[in-house]
Amino acid sequence: MAVERDVVPGYHDGLAPYGRFVARAGVADATWLLNDQQNGLKFDAYDQAFLVLNGNAAGQRVQDAVGAAQRIGFDRPGNASVHQFGYPREASGDPSRAGLPEFTGARLAHCAGRTREYPGTKEHPEPRGEWGAPCVMGGGSSGGPRVADFDPSSGIGTVVGDNTQGAFFDSSGRVCERGTASCTRHLVGPQFTSAITEPLYRAAEAAPVA
Repeated sequence: MAVERDVVPGYHDGLAPYGRFVARAGVADATWLLNDQQNGLKFDAYDQAFLVLNGNAAGQRVQDAVGAAQRIGFDRPGNASVHQFGYPREASGDPSRAGLPEFTGARLAHCAGRTREYPGTKEHPEPRGEWGAPCVMGGGSSGGPRVADFDPSSGIGTVVGDNTQGAFFDSSGRVCERGTASCTRHLVGPQFTSAITEPLYRAAEAAPVA
């Protein structure tokens, strides 16, 4: 699948401290490519992909330019304390954060907390394995990582899933309707598995060098 997109690690306020890395290919599951945007129970477990990056203008690989790379984990327990990252363009349900750089796409935003598994609603059920922590990062944060065992001093952890959608829970863990005042928004997405994620990861690793 051909793609044209720059990846800019460390982006903030229009700056690219490590350079820009053009994605030369993307790897997604064939099931996801058939997604009709109607049947989340069938498709949402496949809402994940990998990009294969060229070097920056200096010819550096992204992990060499940044000086580190995150670990990746498959089949890790979904119930965990995690950090989630993204570049949202809004704060969903929290007007006090409107206009802050972290909620206009200008700077990296993040949330941290204990995850819950989201089964969906009666009208829109979800597959098993959709997990996420309390978070107000809105549109634009999709595709960001969910990281377990995160070390703030090094910035390194294990990526165990990705952000895909918002979900609401009450204090007892029951699913709420979107916008219910007494409920807490979570940012959820599929947990990485050896069945779905690992073949995509290995295919990306095996992509020819540009």
